[in-house]
Amino acid sequence: MFAALKPGVGAADYECFEHEVDYVIASKLKTIVSYCTHRITETGAGLSGGPWHYVERIEVTDRAA
Repeated sequence: MFAALKPGVGAADYECFEHEVDYVIASKLKTIVSYCTHRITETGAGLSGGPWHYVERIEVTDRAA
């Protein structure tokens, strides 16, 4: 999943929220195997729909679950 920062939200604030909230919740869900967020520092012409600032990788045991 791609994510963009909302106006007025800085990268440090977003990353703090990710570590203090999203990672904590994801670690408690049995259907999530791994969850990781990466900051995008450079994009090529093939990545449309942005601008994107982060990509989230969520590995689940079963998509329907």
